[in-house]
Amino acid sequence: MTYGFTPSKHSSQSAGALSNTSRDLSEIQEERKGQAEADVAERLREARDTVHDVVKPENPMNDSLSDELVIFTAELLERYIRGDAMPQDLCTREDKEFHDTLMNLAVSFMAWLSESSPPPRESLMYKPKNALVWFVAHCVKHKLPAHPLTASRLVLPVESPDRKAGDSDDRTRPDMMFITRLIDSDLDKVPKRPSYSDALAIIEAKRSERHELEAQRQLFYQTRQLYFNQPNRRFAWGLTLCNKTACAYLFTNDDVFRTPDMDLGSPSGRHSFVQLLVRFSLCETHQLGYDSNFVELGSGKWKIICHDGDDRKEYYVTDIPVRAERLFGRHTRCFIASPTDPWTSDSNEENVERVAIKDAWSRATESEKDDVRDEVAMMRKFDTELCGMKESDDLIYPEVMIGGRITYVNGEGAVTSDNTKHILKAPLSESFSDICFRAHKVIVMTPVGRDLSGLESANELIQVAADVMQFHSALVKHCNILHRDISDSNILLVEKDGRQRGMLIDFDYALDMSIEGQTAHKDRTGTLPFMSVNNLLASDAPRTALDDWESMLYLLCWIGTFWVNDEYKRADEFQDALQINRWRTGSTEAITEAKRGHLHSKKLFASQIAKKFHPGIPGCKYLHTLVQQLRSALIDSDISIPNICGASTMDPPEPEDGDFESYLDQKDIDPFFERARDKDIVESISACLLKILGDAARKTSTN
Repeated sequence: MTYGFTPSKHSSQSAGALSNTSRDLSEIQEERKGQAEADVAERLREARDTVHDVVKPENPMNDSLSDELVIFTAELLERYIRGDAMPQDLCTREDKEFHDTLMNLAVSFMAWLSESSPPPRESLMYKPKNALVWFVAHCVKHKLPAHPLTASRLVLPVESPDRKAGDSDDRTRPDMMFITRLIDSDLDKVPKRPSYSDALAIIEAKRSERHELEAQRQLFYQTRQLYFNQPNRRFAWGLTLCNKTACAYLFTNDDVFRTPDMDLGSPSGRHSFVQLLVRFSLCETHQLGYDSNFVELGSGKWKIICHDGDDRKEYYVTDIPVRAERLFGRHTRCFIASPTDPWTSDSNEENVERVAIKDAWSRATESEKDDVRDEVAMMRKFDTELCGMKESDDLIYPEVMIGGRITYVNGEGAVTSDNTKHILKAPLSESFSDICFRAHKVIVMTPVGRDLSGLESANELIQVAADVMQFHSALVKHCNILHRDISDSNILLVEKDGRQRGMLIDFDYALDMSIEGQTAHKDRTGTLPFMSVNNLLASDAPRTALDDWESMLYLLCWIGTFWVNDEYKRADEFQDALQINRWRTGSTEAITEAKRGHLHSKKLFASQIAKKFHPGIPGCKYLHTLVQQLRSALIDSDISIPNICGASTMDPPEPEDGDFESYLDQKDIDPFFERARDKDIVESISACLLKILGDAARKTSTN
């Protein structure tokens, strides 16, 4: 099975996603486990000492204090382990309570160190391992109050292991977690139940070093929850503890970097572990993976500082309709927000201005001016190009208010661009030559829409699809922009003139076709059920409007079968047996062949796909007719190259008067590839498809 395309959204990890309709939670969990297994094999990099340096405090004073605190804590720990008497300069009479606390923690840790064989159960390892973390936390708390630090915190373990996290979306049970608290916090008031929204890092423990791979897979599986539950999470940390061997992991958008093993049974290994925890305590918050442009206001309320060049504007988040659902990729989030505080006593909720904010990590070039696929620039281009055109009066599309790359102030007071290079820092980033460069971007836009679950009939769906593809066609014709990611998550409903309209969003994967070589991109983009055949195959064929039309056809079929909510849900046994499920499961090759087979002939498409639409959906008969017309225009069009019809590969046709002479030495011909090669054919078929959809929308609007 093929996993982990980047930057694609090949499998929606959200249990509530439309592409997961008809699957229960156990099936989603199995997919996530398979994804984690593949990600460990594909994304885990070789160990580097420089991973520790990512959390080396940027502030010079904190850095110096960190070094002192590591020496103090590590030496104190070794004295307890050796049984040395405490010297007066380390533990005076006034520090007796501190000394007693550390002694109790050290006894627990030392008892575990002295064991020659692993304990019979993993849970017996948690307390002594947590004791080491508590030991470091007490040392940090003991030494820091006298220092006016710019950043400091306590790193603490959650004591109750193997309990379901309260905010898990799939009943997952982490072994342990690290959380952070203010330096003056009461250490007796640490929460007893794990919460992903509160976690700094997930820790997965195993009884033996032989089980390290299993621990890594579980860590990858669990860490996804940090991105999902923390709207300000940029990158993540995690640890595995296999018997007496600890290892820290840095999760970025495309790769996972790990430290060398830290042997907690040796002084050097314990020193490295203490250093990591102390640096966690003294580094800047952005070095832990948090976005410093997010300000938590308490009770789940957030304020976001958005950037547009040198301009800054604050917005108050009122809802988070889209969360980061995958461990890797763009980590796209969407916030509904207001430029004024909606929670003040004199605020009238009905009159509060609302905007949509998109936060994502996009593939980019280091030079912003050379970034030809910059989404903000793309959106400003089509806004400018379409503005004033007569046909644009009825087009629905998002308009940028402000947007651009995000910056933050580092520990030395310098304004820094938020990107993968600055996260990893020079020693680590320079040790790997193939690290994908991503830039953190935020876009504030209007209007605010809602997802497709608000649809009430197939008639509305057809009209929404017509709005989307009318705008899509204008983009291609007037702006040379190809969207490349038609899916349920990229279409919103907006209210205009008393009816539901469709708006296409998310131009992160869009291409400017006027730039030479752009349409030759072979990367897979999209969500599996809606990806075109050429897209699934990462074909050499140029990407064209027909790929997006093909995706729209798949989307209409998917919604016609499963609908957009549970109102027309059918029995699981019936849904599980549907042929259309083959568009979502298996390898990309298997999905490709399933789609080819279903589209190959009018009869196959009608019997296996269209006739399986839910008959209870209002207006289903119109949708049933429409998708068959779209399939015929896309696959069987008379405009296509003669003898190249259907959706499956075929033997080369017999040459006619020299036609197809260049094909004679080929084994077969791919009709999807051939249609994409001729610009005139692409334009003619696209125009035909738009007319069919437009006619259907006008007809259904009167019913």
